[in-house]
Amino acid sequence: MPAPRPRADLFASTGLVALVIHALRDIDPTLLPSDVSSPDPMKQATTSAVAKRDLLGIAYDRGGAGPLLRVGQYLTDVKATPVVQVLATASEPAVFAEKWMRLERYHHATNRTDVKVDGSALVCTRFGTDTSPTPAENALIAGLVFAFCGLAGGKNLILGIDGRDQEAASLGSVSRLRDGGSGFSIRWERWPDALTGRPATDDDRDIRYRLSSLFLTDPGRGWRVTDAAPMLAKSVRGLQRELGQTGTSFSSVLRGARVDEAARLLREGTTPLAEVGYCCGYADQPHFQRDFRRVLNMTPREYRQVSIG
Repeated sequence: MPAPRPRADLFASTGLVALVIHALRDIDPTLLPSDVSSPDPMKQATTSAVAKRDLLGIAYDRGGAGPLLRVGQYLTDVKATPVVQVLATASEPAVFAEKWMRLERYHHATNRTDVKVDGSALVCTRFGTDTSPTPAENALIAGLVFAFCGLAGGKNLILGIDGRDQEAASLGSVSRLRDGGSGFSIRWERWPDALTGRPATDDDRDIRYRLSSLFLTDPGRGWRVTDAAPMLAKSVRGLQRELGQTGTSFSSVLRGARVDEAARLLREGTTPLAEVGYCCGYADQPHFQRDFRRVLNMTPREYRQVSIG
């Protein structure tokens, strides 16, 4: 019985579809329909969810799960894009889990992944808000999460899927997923040490500068005061008190750093508008739009038009 199709009004990420087509063309062009064309993420951020599911289904039917699990290995071809950089700079597994789940929420993905940290492993469970994800979609996401863990610095990674353990070199040998692939895990021997931030100093740079500089080391992180204070060798109350003495607050400095980073990306002109807010740590597009307009008195689109003409 074929899997239910997504509603016609649902959408998928154009950048993800373009990556899939690029990877499968290199792995084995016969996995793709003969008339397929790669969409341009800079022209439109979304594409049809139905078309994406059909594309993945054809590749899965023709080649099994292996080629889709390998798509993540092609992230190095697009490593310079801001979204990839956000996920590849996760300083610790819990930060990566937060970033991945926020990305799916930000893009209103109907198929999502619950990611939990369990010791030296990520335990991932796939679920659908409209229809259940297919084995092909699960294989693609498992391979992407696995690859991102490697880009972030995880060492000696093992993907546990369909009751078996796979290393990067063996992903292509996986055929059809007997259990559908809705649950998978990623284990590692070592993850890089968590970001420690800049050491406390007695120079004349005020706390606002130091805090803003810390935010910009990882602008795509969902920063909390409990994250930042220890990295600046402060207690939470001590940091809040120092900020108050300068007439500002943690949320105000964070807003300023995020808007500064968003303005930089908008001036560069290479990041799709729909991805800028995510790359700057926002939970959703409306929140980003409100903050940006509050600080600069224009929308992100208007700012890009003024900046690059």
